[in-house]
Amino acid sequence: DLSRYLAEVGHLAERRRGGLAPRQLRRVLDRIGGGGEPPTVKELAAACGLSQFHFSRSFRETMGQSPGAYVAERLMARAKAMLAAGDMSLRQIASELGYSSTAAFTAAFK
Repeated sequence: DLSRYLAEVGHLAERRRGGLAPRQLRRVLDRIGGGGEPPTVKELAAACGLSQFHFSRSFRETMGQSPGAYVAERLMARAKAMLAAGDMSLRQIASELGYSSTAAFTAAFK
């Protein structure tokens, strides 16, 4: 029993090494999915109480991609859903997602 316990604890310790704590990850994902302008890495790092470098490294370890790439992916998923709903114009969607113009939104969406 002791051997099995120690093996399990070792496995859990390896899995958690270098990543964000669950509460930090929840806080970050809530901020990213909260709507409005997309958060910066600086804002996300501050929400976790980490430096930008440590946050970026920990986020990549946890999610498998950089914070910027993840935010962009979530932003485009929101854009697709808004476009599919058909309730808003491109200008409104661009403004809602924090883009300065329709052209900037269209270029990012491509």
